[in-house]
This record gives sequence, C-alpha cells and structure tokens, in this order.
Amino acid sequence: VVRLELSQALPDLAARLAAIAGLEILSSDANGARLRLGESAQAHAQLLQRLLQAGLPVSGFIVEHQSLQDSYLSRVAEAKGAAPAKATP
Repeated sequence: VVRLELSQALPDLAARLAAIAGLEILSSDANGARLRLGESAQAHAQLLQRLLQAGLPVSGFIVEHQSLQDSYLSRVAEAKGAAPAKATP
C-alpha cells in the first residue's frame, strides 16, 4: 500500500488515478490517496514515474508496511465488505 500526498488539491484526483492501469484505489480525496499495487520496489518506482508523467503534483509517496496480522484482517474485511480492523499489539 502506498500513501500519495499532493502539494495542491486536485478535485479530479480519483478520475486521474483510475486512468492508470494496474492500480487499485483504496481511498482518495482531493489531497491524496491510498493505493495498492505490486509490492516490489520496481513497481513503486514505476508508479511514481507514471504519477509524475501524468502531471500530478506529488509531494509525498510513502510505502506503508503492514504486519502479517494487519494484512490478514484487511483482506478478511474486504471480503466481507467492511472497513478493515487494525490489530492491537
């Protein structure tokens, strides 16, 4: 999962992201988004390159690492159509 932050708000961000192949939009608003794509560093680098080429004012590109338990809870919640829960330490 990658958290994308923009230096300026883009009301059409979701539509612009939807035009990028191979990208799953987990959430978005005019100021940024959370995205899912391949987990490799190469996939992240290619996505960042595509975002910049699309003219998005990227100010932050943060890879969020999930614990195995958080990942499992997220997948189960998605399968049930609910919001993912966070594991407690």
